[in-house]
Amino acid sequence: HITPNAIVSSPDRNVVIAKKCSVFPIEFVVRGYVTGSTDTSLWTVYNKGVRNYCGNELSDGLVKNQKLPANILTPTTKAADHDVPISPN
Repeated sequence: HITPNAIVSSPDRNVVIAKKCSVFPIEFVVRGYVTGSTDTSLWTVYNKGVRNYCGNELSDGLVKNQKLPANILTPTTKAADHDVPISPN
């Protein structure tokens, strides 16, 4: 697990008892392909010339729907109107 979950018990297959948690307003997206059409999709930002996205260095010459050599993590904040890309830096 990346982080512990809120599940305390599951007394029935249709019931989960969970503790109350605070929202962690970060979305973690693992990407394996240069694809997508949203403002934060890998293809959209790559096609605009971005080569460092969320701390990931992307090489020149990638094409739409191409499989990446390895999966990458692209975290974003959950802003009110839209997601905002962030990096470990």
